[in-house]
Amino acid sequence: EQVSHHPPISAFTCESKDGGARWKFHGSILPKAKFSIKHMEVHPKGSLTLELKRHNEVYTSSSLTCTIHNIVVGRLWFEYHGTMEIINHTNKMKAIIHFKPYSRTTKELHKVEGYIIDAHKNKVRGLYGFWTDALYSIDIEHFERFLKQQKKDAKYVTKYSQEQARYSASSVDNVDLDEEVPDVDPLHEQLNLPPNSITLWRIIPKLDYAAQYYNFSLFTMALNEWTEEDEKLRSQLPRTDSRFRPDIRKMEDGDLDAAGQEKNRLEEKQRESRQIMEKNREEWQPKWFRLVKHEVTGHEVWVSNEKYWQRNWTNCPHIY
Repeated sequence: EQVSHHPPISAFTCESKDGGARWKFHGSILPKAKFSIKHMEVHPKGSLTLELKRHNEVYTSSSLTCTIHNIVVGRLWFEYHGTMEIINHTNKMKAIIHFKPYSRTTKELHKVEGYIIDAHKNKVRGLYGFWTDALYSIDIEHFERFLKQQKKDAKYVTKYSQEQARYSASSVDNVDLDEEVPDVDPLHEQLNLPPNSITLWRIIPKLDYAAQYYNFSLFTMALNEWTEEDEKLRSQLPRTDSRFRPDIRKMEDGDLDAAGQEKNRLEEKQRESRQIMEKNREEWQPKWFRLVKHEVTGHEVWVSNEKYWQRNWTNCPHIY
């Protein structure tokens, strides 16, 4: 739910099917954007919390910056970069993971590396991989040696890249609005990880037809799916459920003209609703969330007020 319009804050919550007895995941997002001629940076400020009930563990995580390149001309591509800190507030351990930004000289696109640190600030495991492929855990001794070797290998790549740049045709008078679309890191397939490395996570391979659907994963493709089985559950869903949004449905059906008309209609409807609220001096009140102090961090966060699960849609607005 969009719990605030100025600034635009969205809150979410999800839990295991047993009423959240196993796990709960919730958070809020306030997107901050910066624009330039070539790219756009989006930093989704906010808080993410994962509760593992059976283990009595509470984790919080910081967010990363997403940069979208070639927003004017050229082929769009994006990357995540920055430092992510994941804290286990039960045992005070944390993971600090650096998402490397792309540059023409270092060629570290998609690369991540970091450490797991215990409550006494000792490094206990190394973390390494690519967020587009896999993440590995390595013991500290082998990890430090591995990083040294990686830096040696990177020097050769950097030297080669600098020589290429020196002989390229770039100049002040020849400035393009588009940025290059980088190749996959040349060292990507040659990690040569230590034999005792543990694979923590590996990406699910893309479907053969993913390119026809913006390279979405199967999960993303199915987010707006509406089946006969879903129709049986319609009464259990609020009228604001995003799967009922008509412009997106028309677009997915391939009717772009109708999708555009629906989008314009919805925007006009939203403007009218806002004008009525301003005229009546009403303030937007979230339906499904409330603002509280986080139980472990003490920061103000949006959490579920549990009214959604009561499934009483009487006061649910007609936004479509």
